[in-house]
Amino acid sequence: MKVTNLVAALVLVAAGAAQAGDWYGSASFDQKDKQNSSSNEFHNVVALTIGKKLGNGFSIEALVEEELVRNAGTADYADEGLYQLRLNKAFETGTIFTPYVGVAVGEKNKASLSFPIYRYDVGTTVKFTDSVGVKLNWRHRQAWDSTYDNTATKYNTDETRVGLYYKLTAVDTITVSYAQERNNDGKSSEYNTTGIAYSRSF
Repeated sequence: MKVTNLVAALVLVAAGAAQAGDWYGSASFDQKDKQNSSSNEFHNVVALTIGKKLGNGFSIEALVEEELVRNAGTADYADEGLYQLRLNKAFETGTIFTPYVGVAVGEKNKASLSFPIYRYDVGTTVKFTDSVGVKLNWRHRQAWDSTYDNTATKYNTDETRVGLYYKLTAVDTITVSYAQERNNDGKSSEYNTTGIAYSRSF
């Protein structure tokens, strides 16, 4: 699944949707520190997302992710990537809470192979004021088929993330976050992650 296919799918869906709703985009940077490992490995992840609100709480997003994997104290690194298309549904409650769910499919690119993945999310935003709130998110991510090789079988994790956001303007938002990613199979890599993101509505 190539990034051009993801963007084309997003454009086609958005073009067929009702005119109500806005486009939005975000850029984020995460630093992932590998846990329970003697390799002292860390990952720097840059992601770009473009999305469109489709109305009735639905939105669709295309994501491109570039991941640089390094071992501390060495010059060795690996370059990885992720392409993803995601559908979300938010539920207005008339309170400070706005829960949501999401499902996504994509392709993970490792140094030696690529394989299709899926994920699903549940979470909520909590609006404290017009400018400040938090976002709580839990997600499961897994390879569609564990027979690709040992790398794909290690792609089976749950992540819990807490983000604090501040709206700079009506359309510009900064978010800082912390996440813990843990495996479900005793084999997948585990990470603690700190992140920062900027998003803008159009």
